[in-house]
Amino acid sequence: MKHIFWLSCLLYVTSVSGLRAQDQANFTQFYLNPYLINPSYAGIDGQSALSLIYRKQWMNIDGGPSIANFSLQAPISARTAFGLSVTNDKKGLLTNSGLRISFGYNAPIGDHSSIRFGISGGGSWNSIDLDGINPNDPAFANVLDNNASLTGNAGISFHHRTFHLGASMPTIFSPSYVSTDAFTITEVKPFQSIIINASNRFYFNDNKNVFEPYAIYRMNTDLPSQFEVAGVVHLNHVIWAGASYKQDFGISALGGIKLQNMFAIGASYSLANAGINELNSPTFEISLNLLFGAHKKGTHAYSFVNTVKEKEKKPTGKSASEAIAEKRRQEEAERKKQLEAQAKARDEEAKRKQQEQAKAQADRQAKLEADRKAQAQAEADRKAKAEADRQAALATQKQPEKTPTVTQHTPPVQTQPPTAKNDSVPRKHNPRLRQEMVETIIATEELPHDENETLKRLEVHAENPTEQHTDHPAAHPNAERHEFVKRGNHKEELDVADYVIGGVFKSDANAKHFADGLIKLGFKADYGHLTEKNLWYVYLYQTTDINQARTERDRVRKMLILRDAWLLTVHH
Repeated sequence: MKHIFWLSCLLYVTSVSGLRAQDQANFTQFYLNPYLINPSYAGIDGQSALSLIYRKQWMNIDGGPSIANFSLQAPISARTAFGLSVTNDKKGLLTNSGLRISFGYNAPIGDHSSIRFGISGGGSWNSIDLDGINPNDPAFANVLDNNASLTGNAGISFHHRTFHLGASMPTIFSPSYVSTDAFTITEVKPFQSIIINASNRFYFNDNKNVFEPYAIYRMNTDLPSQFEVAGVVHLNHVIWAGASYKQDFGISALGGIKLQNMFAIGASYSLANAGINELNSPTFEISLNLLFGAHKKGTHAYSFVNTVKEKEKKPTGKSASEAIAEKRRQEEAERKKQLEAQAKARDEEAKRKQQEQAKAQADRQAKLEADRKAQAQAEADRKAKAEADRQAALATQKQPEKTPTVTQHTPPVQTQPPTAKNDSVPRKHNPRLRQEMVETIIATEELPHDENETLKRLEVHAENPTEQHTDHPAAHPNAERHEFVKRGNHKEELDVADYVIGGVFKSDANAKHFADGLIKLGFKADYGHLTEKNLWYVYLYQTTDINQARTERDRVRKMLILRDAWLLTVHH
């Protein structure tokens, strides 16, 4: 009876020129591997993908149809991909096996959109179990039990974020099952069958779960059109469950589990519905899917096994070099802002100290002025008393032409100017001594001060660096020193200019220490070298106007710490 049943099926196939060859696009679990429906999906997982699926139709009927497919597909680059599909389809006495090799191309049309193309080519091999057929039947008198023919398919698909739409031609060549020739080149009929598919993913619960509906519409010139819809829910990207409905065949339950977003096991069970093309017997499918290898950068991935949504990077509109340059500009602006704030704080602190020092100086000047007036008044009183005594003496003497000598007691005259070591000792001088010291000018070149003594001033005057002379400036004679030196070729050589010098050193380390110390005390200072002297000079002012240099020299040497400031001219 079984042979009679399948013989009837085979005769029916022969009479209508065959049912669909290599019907690998008719799996219920097509969503696990859309490459089975449309070759343009080759490599769409973004990495190598291996799939194995088996379908047993009409489980309660002995010898019911079964189909198995093995496929391997992977991206070659961001634009190209390849695929391999091997199928074995058994329908009663007829067994059809085939192999197809696919090539796919991906054309991006936006940040999140692309169009994919795919085409496959290969061959199929048919075999018929003629042992179960009556050899005297004239319908099979010249039929070969084995024959081969060409197969192929093609497709195109559009992808935008989570939406996917495709159209494919599952059979480019008209199928041939029963033939009297060992190899048959059948008629090319690319539009004999067309499949249109669409799907979309809806993420919810912070992208942890996914709802994915599918729709397929099959058109065939030799068979009635057929639609199929399905819906699958992914829970935490681990378990999925759903259902599908195929026109005239009934409903199916779907489900499976995924491990590490790399391996998936799925199954479907079609209920024993009695549609016009269905027997009252259930159908079962099982599938295995594996992702492996590195993810190909630049590909728009769509994978059922790995449904985790990648975080999208916000476009900056700038290249990497522009972004780096922008970051550097921001860092430089921030650093400049910090330096300006620090400079402002230093200026405010210096201004406050200057105000305090100005007030202290004004108080000292007021005290000095009061002392000067008191001394002048005392001197006037003394002279008045001496004059009165002289007049009284003249009045009592008989010889008025002889003027007595008036002896005045004056303090001893200081013959040498004070040195740097006794500047802190109060000095009081009579007007004649001050005048003599003002008129003293050292014409010869002064030797450099002892470096240790000069550096010591930084500590001595640290608390009040701008402290000025407490006496009249004449009590602190300054050498009118002005040197002229030719510029050399040292890498730290002073430029041609007029300078106000605050210190001379044999060691560049001491010169740097003294210059840094003056800066910390609020002065503007720098240092340089003169090859002709082989010395290092710390200067407080640089100009090309000698009169400005003299003015600045006179200003700074009123302060104790710079009392020996002098002029230097560097020329060519």
